[in-house]
Amino acid sequence: MEEIIIKLINEYNENNNLEALLQKIYKIAKQELGIKDYTKQLKILKERKDNEKTRGCLDKDGNVIIYKKGIKLDIDEILEELPYLNEDEKNMLIVVEYIKTLLHELEHVRQNKLKKENNNDIETTILKLSNTNKNDLSKIAYKCLYETHPQERLAEYQAKKTVIKILEDLGYDNIALKLKSEYIYEKFIHYYNYGLIGPTNNHFKLFLKEKEKEQFNKSKKESNLNLEDRLKYGLEITEEEYVSTVMEYKEVTDELKERKNKRTK
Repeated sequence: MEEIIIKLINEYNENNNLEALLQKIYKIAKQELGIKDYTKQLKILKERKDNEKTRGCLDKDGNVIIYKKGIKLDIDEILEELPYLNEDEKNMLIVVEYIKTLLHELEHVRQNKLKKENNNDIETTILKLSNTNKNDLSKIAYKCLYETHPQERLAEYQAKKTVIKILEDLGYDNIALKLKSEYIYEKFIHYYNYGLIGPTNNHFKLFLKEKEKEQFNKSKKESNLNLEDRLKYGLEITEEEYVSTVMEYKEVTDELKERKNKRTK
């Protein structure tokens, strides 16, 4: 899918119609993700009235909603952190932040599809057990622990991973490094907050019933997950693995600082 999006971005650079680009990506991505029957249309609106910081959401009819104001607020913050970007890079930052939001919401559509399927793999198990419509407690958990909620972590993880690959292939290394630093940071930071058991384990420890915990532990035991998978799903890691992830983050942030120093001299 990344190659198709790259081609569309190159076409966008010629006609400069962002909304048309997003509609094309929406159409192709839902086909690639196998969710064309689960989402009806993409709507791009000015802002969400009850929360201007909201970037996107799904409505009850399966529509993907993107809010310009929420995305702009985040872009403004990034530009404060990366004041050395040239005009071409600034324009690309705008494009990829919209694409990232779209991919994040489409990932939620894919999650909704998986929750309806009869699979017992680790991802489907996590999604089903973290279903926000399961009961009142699950809704409270979602609101109070939004950033560490399994569905949100997975959606943001996949969206950022895709966008980073696109930026690297297009040669926008400064923006890719910034997103990569966020990507790595978000993977490991919650391990510091919750210990090496991981954010998903901690979330389920608080909100699952005993029978559900048994189902979760059984799925984990049957899955042969490497470090990247365990970070992705918010599961246990060792102290050594935590340190190696922190060091990877340090390498990326050091390179970001070096690039900033070279551009601002």
